[in-house]
Amino acid sequence: MRLSTATARSQLSPPSGGQTQQFVLQPNNSSSSRSLVLTVGLFALAMLLLGMRFAYLGVWLILPFIVLDVLAVCWAIWHIKRRCSLVETVTLNGKQLNITHQAVREQKQWGFAIDWVKVDLQSQPHPWHPSRLRIGSHGKWVQIGDFLTNDERTSLASALSASVLQHRNTA
Repeated sequence: MRLSTATARSQLSPPSGGQTQQFVLQPNNSSSSRSLVLTVGLFALAMLLLGMRFAYLGVWLILPFIVLDVLAVCWAIWHIKRRCSLVETVTLNGKQLNITHQAVREQKQWGFAIDWVKVDLQSQPHPWHPSRLRIGSHGKWVQIGDFLTNDERTSLASALSASVLQHRNTA
């Protein structure tokens, strides 16, 4: 089963023989690195031309602010690109449920015994707050799918609960 929207992508591989099942969660990354570099380059060129025009008119004090503006846009796009490279993987394998959170330079892993795992979808008191999807047992919880929409999170929670139940019964 594959879920896909403008905000996130979630991929489920069906169980083959009931042994291993994997859920891959990844934010939607609609632009390539090349297109982002081109966008920033065009923005920087436009700002440079604008700054040169102001300098020609005698308002040269605007140039440092234009440089700061270009640097701020570069930092924001770099930060967004880095956030979109996040990958969360939930793997059900026999008697174990493993969660891997992989960012650009860090990777975190958690493991739970399948017999004690709970999938908890917490709804928030106000409709404008997103729900939270947590997986855990014995007081140790891991929140996943922060970038998913509420509908995707609900669908993922039901799919995870069904898979956990299936793995409990087969193992």
